[in-house]
Amino acid sequence: MTRSLSRALDVAVVIVLLAAMLAGLGVLLAAVLMAASQSEDQQRQYLYRLALVALMLLCLVMVFLALVVMRYVRQRLRRAERAAPTPYVNSWVLAGQRFRLPPEEPPEPDDPDRQDPENGKGG
Repeated sequence: MTRSLSRALDVAVVIVLLAAMLAGLGVLLAAVLMAASQSEDQQRQYLYRLALVALMLLCLVMVFLALVVMRYVRQRLRRAERAAPTPYVNSWVLAGQRFRLPPEEPPEPDDPDRQDPENGKGG
């Protein structure tokens, strides 16, 4: 599996899980509000606090969902703007074509380090 496909699958899983959390919190909020409308004063107070917590969590999950979606869209747009890859260049062949040996200087006749090419001894 390619890296972009894996990343897209990860984002899809996160989005589905956040959507499931949104649905669950929405059902919890609706159930708590319905129960609060039919309860007595002290119990209604606790149910309204529970509904407030569920509403805060619902808003937090919506913010997370929006951030995940915006981040994914931003990465997709950035990936589309990438430059085209450069063509393949064999650098070893180019280096061989560019390489030039410097001209060889003839040794000086009175150089003591000079090797005689015929017998391999110094001059």
